[in-house]
Amino acid sequence: MNFANPPVIEAWIEFRFSYNEDAPYWDEARAEAFIRDHFKESFKVNSYFGRSEIAVDASKGRPDFSKPKLIFERIRAASEGDDRYVQAGRDILIYNMLRKEKDWPEYPTLRSEALDVYDKYVDYLKPSALRTISLHYRDIVVIPFDENSKVKLDNYFTILPKVPEDAYGSISGFMIALDMPEVCKSGMIRLILKNEPSPRNAKEPSANARFRMDWHLSPNEMIDSLDKKVVSEWLDQAHDDLFKAFVAAFTKEGINLFT
Repeated sequence: MNFANPPVIEAWIEFRFSYNEDAPYWDEARAEAFIRDHFKESFKVNSYFGRSEIAVDASKGRPDFSKPKLIFERIRAASEGDDRYVQAGRDILIYNMLRKEKDWPEYPTLRSEALDVYDKYVDYLKPSALRTISLHYRDIVVIPFDENSKVKLDNYFTILPKVPEDAYGSISGFMIALDMPEVCKSGMIRLILKNEPSPRNAKEPSANARFRMDWHLSPNEMIDSLDKKVVSEWLDQAHDDLFKAFVAAFTKEGINLFT
């Protein structure tokens, strides 16, 4: 089943690695070299991420906030069109694809591009194993409605927030998170469903209702392999599982929003 107007606005694949011995040295310079040497002009560094470590003054028994130690963790680089991102740390790699136009490149493009970056990362840092992998999708579901009436969610969704109306009245906003370990062959799905305010520069009419669906799928067991064929097969199964779960989350009228 292909959708003429899929609701996806972002998708990403996350890889986490392990090392048999000490993890390789990692700082801003080595992270910048990874982007510069492997992506040339196609990606430019735009962000650095890290954390602060605070020492505890033993004599006073309290943290000393005067000299925080900054620990670099991750770099992020963006494509020229700001529709692709590479995030790299000592033991983590994330490849993001954002929807900037009406057309969406679809999953095979995401997998192919992410695995190309994966090859570059493995060649550069030489981890001993892929500890885990996860596939993520973010959808924005837009439902038109009459301002004088309510959106009946059960006309569109099979997954619903419900409270006793006689006790609580109507719902003006919601967020639900579901962990579902039995839906997929490839692992466990976490779905976060919430209502979403319209952005100020939204092109759709203000009367539209918006709902965000965040889909996260991770394996139940450690992958424990760097073999790209194994990784690709897991991703393909995960994508098929997520797509089936997505379709099952909607009624026929809901699916019609995307056709």
